[in-house]
Amino acid sequence: MITGDDCQVVTVMVEPGEKIETEPGSMMFQSPNIKTDVDCDPCNGCMRRCAGEPCAKVNLVNEDENSAYVGLTPNYPAKIVPIDLKQSGNFVAKSGAIMSRIGNVEVSGNMDCNPTTCCCTSLGFCRQGLSGDGTAFIAAGGTGKHSDPACSTATQQHSMQYASVVHMHMHTYSCTELGGA
Repeated sequence: MITGDDCQVVTVMVEPGEKIETEPGSMMFQSPNIKTDVDCDPCNGCMRRCAGEPCAKVNLVNEDENSAYVGLTPNYPAKIVPIDLKQSGNFVAKSGAIMSRIGNVEVSGNMDCNPTTCCCTSLGFCRQGLSGDGTAFIAAGGTGKHSDPACSTATQQHSMQYASVVHMHMHTYSCTELGGA
């Protein structure tokens, strides 16, 4: 359940044995039966740093036999966007956008060597790819815009500020400069 208008909090039910992986500083409240642990794996930490994420992640594990809850909030004023990977499929996220994940969510490094999409979408050269069938929680500051890249009609072609892209599905994108100097 997500509460709040601008500075949001997501309350997640954690089943027995289930784990939430989140950014340091995003846990707001939790059941007393949640165990907190820090993951500082050097190999994963290096990939996280390259993609603009913190090198350490916090694991919140329900070690009880009953369901528990955890309240999470972004480290900056932002909306929380839940992405159900089972429904949406794989996607690429901008550095700093992935706040938390629960269930089967695999994080991998994703490289983009195309200078047009690398520079003009502000996603950068090294970003994070997510796959699986769990749920990822994205922290998105500003106003959200959903666009369907499968629809190629003129009404579905959008222009946006290059720094506003938070995540995109794994499709082919191109960038065109708008306006004049």
